[in-house]
Amino acid sequence: ISDLNNDTLPDIVTVNYGTQSISIFYGHGNGNFSSPVTYLTGYDSLPMSLVIGDFNNDNYLDIATANAGTNNVGILFGNQNNTFGNEIIFSTGVGSYPYSIATGYLNDDIFLDIVVANYGTKNIGVFLSNTNGSFTNQITYSIDNASPYSIGIGDVNRDNQMDLVVTNQGINNIGVLLASDNGTFESSLTYYSSGSSSSIAFAIYDL
Repeated sequence: ISDLNNDTLPDIVTVNYGTQSISIFYGHGNGNFSSPVTYLTGYDSLPMSLVIGDFNNDNYLDIATANAGTNNVGILFGNQNNTFGNEIIFSTGVGSYPYSIATGYLNDDIFLDIVVANYGTKNIGVFLSNTNGSFTNQITYSIDNASPYSIGIGDVNRDNQMDLVVTNQGINNIGVLLASDNGTFESSLTYYSSGSSSSIAFAIYDL
C-alpha cells in the first residue's frame, strides 16, 4: 500500500504469481479502488513478492519484484505520467529462486538498496545502489545450509545501521546478519524457532 500517483490517496499493489505480473489498484479516497492496471514481469518469471521505493531518487515511486522463475530482481521505474516503464532486471544467479525482497538504506548514502532471500541457493543477496537507478552486482551471504524464505531489514542492535533478519525453512531457525561497515554484513547468527518459519515482520520494541 503506497501513494503511487502522488494524489495523497493510498493505492494497492499486488504481485501475481500465476499471471507473471503485478497489478495496481488506484485509490479513490472513499474506500473504493480503480480496476487493476497490470504490468508484466516477464515470461515464466513467477514473481513471489514486491517492495516499493524511489530507487533512482526522482521523486516517483518504483516497484521491485523478486522473480523466482527467472532468477532475478525486476524493477519497474515510475514515470511522471503515473505509468511505469519496462522492467529492468538484475540477476540473482542460476537456481537462486528468490522468494522475498526488501529495501532499505544499507550503506552511508541516501539511495535505497535491495536485499533478497535466495531460497534455491541458500543465501542472501545484497544489491547496493549505484545512485542512478542501477545496482552493483549481487553480493551474497550464506545462510548455514538453510533455505531462506522471507527477509526483513531493521536496526536490531541499535547501532544506527540496518541489519538483516531471515526466516529459514527446513532447519527451524531464524538468521540475523548484523551490519558491519558500508553495506557489508557479518556471518549469520541463528536462533532456534519452534517450527519451519515462513514470513517475517519487524516490530522493534523493548519487550
